[in-house]
Amino acid sequence: YISFYCNEWKKLSEYKVLGIDVSKSDVCIKAFTIKSNNENPIDNNELDLGNYILHDNYIMNITFNTKRNIFLSNIKTDSEIKILKQNNEEILENEIIKTGYKMILNDNQEYIIIVRGDINCDGNVSLTDLSKLIMHYNEVKGYILTGYQEKGADLNMDGKVSLVDLSQLIVLYNSFI
Repeated sequence: YISFYCNEWKKLSEYKVLGIDVSKSDVCIKAFTIKSNNENPIDNNELDLGNYILHDNYIMNITFNTKRNIFLSNIKTDSEIKILKQNNEEILENEIIKTGYKMILNDNQEYIIIVRGDINCDGNVSLTDLSKLIMHYNEVKGYILTGYQEKGADLNMDGKVSLVDLSQLIVLYNSFI
């Protein structure tokens, strides 16, 4: 069984990747960890991100199509939280969280939000994201990802964009079409 979000488990044999039947495929599990001090006090308040991951000033591991109210329900803090678009406009309650949005606490601590697989910053995973990752991986001039878009392409959060990330994005994309 496999789960992309640890909430719904399906048999691997139920998936098709790019039209290929994977029912007789082997599975390899590779795990990465990041040593961090996730005990990050902010004005004597604890910031508990639940399943989200704090790395530098990036909040990562957010699933695509996550709405603001769901995102905030997974975060526990005594601070007031604002979610701002890239133009610094506050987002609405049921608006989708997108890569590049900012989370700001009442002490002005700022974090950049990274949605897993959302390279084009629309909050979803699409063929556009897949194309951008392929062009980045193939080092096509003018299509090298940087900043939060590169972080969105780093699905396994190991600090680099590789074939592992490409294969994970393909599976992620195929899981909802």
